Amino acid sequence: MRKKSIRGLLCLLMLVVLGGCGKAKVESASTEENIPVEETEQTETINNTDDTEEENTEAAEELIPETYAFSCKVTINPEIELYLNQKNEIVGFEYLNEDAKDAYQKLVLKGLTVEAGVKKMILAASEKGYLETNKKVSITITEVKDTTCDTEAVCEKIKEAAQEVITEEKIEAELEVVDYESENAVPQNPCTACGGTGKCQECKGDGYRGSGYSVSCPRCHGALTETCIYCDANGNSTKHEGICDFPNCMGAHVYACTICGGGTKPVTCESCGGSGACNVCGGSGSL
Repeated sequence: MRKKSIRGLLCLLMLVVLGGCGKAKVESASTEENIPVEETEQTETINNTDDTEEENTEAAEELIPETYAFSCKVTINPEIELYLNQKNEIVGFEYLNEDAKDAYQKLVLKGLTVEAGVKKMILAASEKGYLETNKKVSITITEVKDTTCDTEAVCEKIKEAAQEVITEEKIEAELEVVDYESENAVPQNPCTACGGTGKCQECKGDGYRGSGYSVSCPRCHGALTETCIYCDANGNSTKHEGICDFPNCMGAHVYACTICGGGTKPVTCESCGGSGACNVCGGSGSL
């Protein structure tokens, strides 16, 4: 009887020991399984951060793709060329002037549809104040490589999207969307003043004049500076003793042009009044 009791106790003890070992193994295995998961999550987080940084860097840089279906130019005063695929998605872009880089360098354009990209650019240009002086948004299909692209339908979508943001944000701007065929069509009776381009011949369609523009400032004529008439070359006043006290001069004798700010301020073209359109044909290109 005593032997049976001892055997029973030994069996019970073995079960307890084996059960404890099994539990320890399960906990150990569970711990080992959890470690790679945490490490994987950390690795994925790091990778995602790297991807985000790459996207933000890419957003500030020009990207001219080797292949694209068609392209369009967006002109406000910032001017940018967009390159698009068959799905009307932006696959690249090129800044055509410094204003475009200033206005759009923080935008992530790649991957957006052309309509979404245009809306973002109109908002950005408006926030930067570019639509306060030049109240016109011009979008033109400039090149078609894939003839299966329905650029007419694209123009309609762009026009709807652009007009929507102009209306919603109460932006005072004239909208013009031109398809590739109409852009390259030759007017039947081309304007003799602009040669059918519809652009002002004084400012070449910029609407402004001054440093960096096709016509020089009407005051300094491109010199960017003015010479004080109230003092000599040393800045001494010719009207009284001492340094010249003329506000713009104050002894400098030569100072930045008061109209174009030494080339830093755009000066409205006198010929077209800032519209950029030919003053003979009104921008139509024909008579």
